[in-house]
Amino acid sequence: MMRTWSRNQICQYVTSKLIGSGVLYLSTILIIKGFHFEDWPSTAKNPLLWFCYYGYATIWSILVDFLTRKIIPEDRILYKIPLYLFGGILPFVVMMGGLNLFSMIASLIGVACASIYYGVSNYAYHAKKLWPYSGILSLAMTVFLIVLVFLK
Repeated sequence: MMRTWSRNQICQYVTSKLIGSGVLYLSTILIIKGFHFEDWPSTAKNPLLWFCYYGYATIWSILVDFLTRKIIPEDRILYKIPLYLFGGILPFVVMMGGLNLFSMIASLIGVACASIYYGVSNYAYHAKKLWPYSGILSLAMTVFLIVLVFLK
């Protein structure tokens, strides 16, 4: 039997993914540039970061959620977290031509990002009391990042 989602649940799901991407993106900017706000737009304009966080991370997350929902009916969390972490490792292994020292070191960053993304988006989705505010926060972060792109 296929479960149908209400419009409210779909909005919560989408905004939870946007929050995960936004938190990762802002964290990356903060780590790279620190509190030198005048330098933030140059990092925000990086299309690779947009692709990594709003493209790849979101698509991988939706794919993992879909696969674990359709294939694994019980104890999804036992499969979901390793799949998220694998998604953090996969791009570095592919880009660096297989498993080697550099891809393994870079994969640690990917695993950290995947863990943060999973934790933030999962919390944002399951915290029902936060719903209207999480939607506003996800849109505000996305708009803030887009505005940064057009500064300077």
